Amino acid sequence: MLRVSRLGIRLCTQKLGSEYPKHGQLCLFSTVAAPVVDSRFFQTQNPINGYRQVQPSPEDEIIISMSSGVDSSVAALMYSKKYKNVRGVFMANWSPDKIIDSNSACTVDSDWIQVQETCRQLKIPCTRVNFEKEYWTQVFEPMLEQYERGLTPNPDIGCNKYVKFGKMMEYLEDNYRDSNKKWWLVTGHYSRILHNDTTGECNIFRAHYKCKDQSYYLASMPNRVLSKILMPIGHYTKPQIREIAQEYDLVTKDKPDSQGLCFVSQVGKFKDFLNEYITPNPGDIVTKDGKVWGRHQGLWSATIGQKSGISMPQGDPKYKGVWLVSDKNVERNQLIISRKDDHDAFYRDTIEVDLNTWYWMDKHTSWSTLNVDGSINCQVRSLQVPNIVEKFEMDIQNSKCSFKINEEIFGVAAGQTLALYRNDIVAVSDEALKAFNDLKLGKKYKYVIYKISDDKTQIVVDKTSTDDSYDKFLEEFPENDCKYAVYDFEYEISAGEGKRSKIVFFQWSPDTASVRAKMVYASSKDSLRRALNGVSSDIQGTDFSEVSYEAVLDKVSRGAGSH
Repeated sequence: MLRVSRLGIRLCTQKLGSEYPKHGQLCLFSTVAAPVVDSRFFQTQNPINGYRQVQPSPEDEIIISMSSGVDSSVAALMYSKKYKNVRGVFMANWSPDKIIDSNSACTVDSDWIQVQETCRQLKIPCTRVNFEKEYWTQVFEPMLEQYERGLTPNPDIGCNKYVKFGKMMEYLEDNYRDSNKKWWLVTGHYSRILHNDTTGECNIFRAHYKCKDQSYYLASMPNRVLSKILMPIGHYTKPQIREIAQEYDLVTKDKPDSQGLCFVSQVGKFKDFLNEYITPNPGDIVTKDGKVWGRHQGLWSATIGQKSGISMPQGDPKYKGVWLVSDKNVERNQLIISRKDDHDAFYRDTIEVDLNTWYWMDKHTSWSTLNVDGSINCQVRSLQVPNIVEKFEMDIQNSKCSFKINEEIFGVAAGQTLALYRNDIVAVSDEALKAFNDLKLGKKYKYVIYKISDDKTQIVVDKTSTDDSYDKFLEEFPENDCKYAVYDFEYEISAGEGKRSKIVFFQWSPDTASVRAKMVYASSKDSLRRALNGVSSDIQGTDFSEVSYEAVLDKVSRGAGSH
C-alpha cells in the first residue's frame, strides 16, 4: 500500500491561485517605444511545406510559462521585445511540506524568486499559481501506484497532460472567459507546434535540435489545447539559446539545465526517494532457471537493464560476467536477472500496448487509417533513436496491439509510453535547400546527390556536379546503399519542337541495401521532398533498370508523377 498518510499533507481546497490577483502584477511599467526586434527571434528552422509557426496579433495576450530556467527566460525575452501584452505565470506544483529526506528537494520558492527577477528585468508582470493538488492526485500518486505494481511510468508525460497543459489551460480559460482578447500560452519546450494551412489544425513536431527534443514528453497532450500554445524554443539549438541569454545578460544565463524530476535533488537517488513513499514488499531475485540469488525490497526498486547488484560466482563459466535485471514476475514478486550478453533477454523487436490507454493526438488518424509504409516511427523513451514501425497487429478481444519494429530496442519495460510519429525523423539542412535552389534557379548544377548524415539527424548534400553525362550521374548511386538526388533532366520534344527541361527527384533504394537504410530513407523522404518546390517528377529505383535514361524519359515525357 502507499505510505502517503505519513506525510501529513494538507491539500489546498481553496480556489487555486486565489491568493493572487487573476493577473497579479509584481510591478507596472510605463509604455515605451517598441524596440527593434532581434532578427534572430521567431525564426523557423527546417520549414515544413504546408505548416507554419503561428504568430500572435499585436493586441493578443501572451502568457509565458516561467520555470526559472534559461529556455523559458529566452522565450519571455523574445515576446517581450515584440508584444506589449506579455506576462509570466509560475506554477508551484510541489512544496517543502512534502520533503521527507535529504534526497527530496523543493526549490519552488527559490525558483519563484528567480522568476520574479527575470520578469523585473524584462519589465513584464508575473503571477504565481498553485497546482499542488492536481500534481499530487493526478501525477504523483498514480506514479507511486504504478511503481508498486512493478511498472515503469514516466511522470513527466503525466505532468504535461494533467498539469502544465491541463490545469494550466483551465486556469487561463477561466481567467479570460469574460475577455474579448485572444490569448496564447508560451513555453520553453524543445518541440514545435505548427499550424497546418490545409486543415487549419495544429500538430506537434520534433525539435530542430534533436539532441534536446522533448516532443516525447508531450505525447499525451490534449489535442484541443494545441491551437493556443506556442513553442518558439523548438526552432533553436541550445547553444543559440545560451548565446541569446548571454548577450541580453539574463538572470538565468548561466543556470544549469535541470536534471531528473523536480522533487528529487540528487540524480541516481530516485530509488531512495521511492523508498520513503512505498511500503517495502520483499521478494526473490532469481535467474531464469528459478535459482534464488538474493532479495529485493520491492519490484519498484529496479528497472529493466540496470545492474542486478548480485555478486555472481565469477569462477563458474555459467555465471561469469555482468548480470542485469531482465524481467519482473509480478505474480511471484520476483526480479529476474540475466547475463548482459543474453541478447534475447534484453532486446525486443515487438512492442505490445494496451488499447485502453491509447490516445490519438492527430484527429485524422485511427487504427483503420494508420498506414505502415515506412513513414511511421516510434520511441519508448525520450531522445531514443527512432525505430520504424514495419507492421502492427490488433487483438481487439484482449484490447492489445503489437508493433513490429525494424530494429531491436534494449530494455523495453512494462509501463513505458510508446509514442508514434509520422515522418519527421530527420531535418533538411539549409545546405541541402541551397544546393537545390542553385540547381533550379541559378542552373549552377546539373545534379545534386543527398544523403542522411551519420548521426541520422539531417539530410545533407553528398555531392554536386555540373557534368551533363547521365551515365556519370548513375555512377553516383551505390550498389549497396541508399541516396536521394535531384537531376535537371533535359530531353527533346517530338516533332522537332525543341528541348524541354524538368527537375526529377530520385529515391535510390537498391534491394541489396540494408533493411535499416531502406526504412530510414523511406521514412525521411517526405521531409526532403516537401522542402523541394519545383520538382516535376519522382523516380523510385530499386535497380538500375528503373533509373535508366529511357525509363526516366518515358515517365517525364508522359507527365507521369508530375506535381
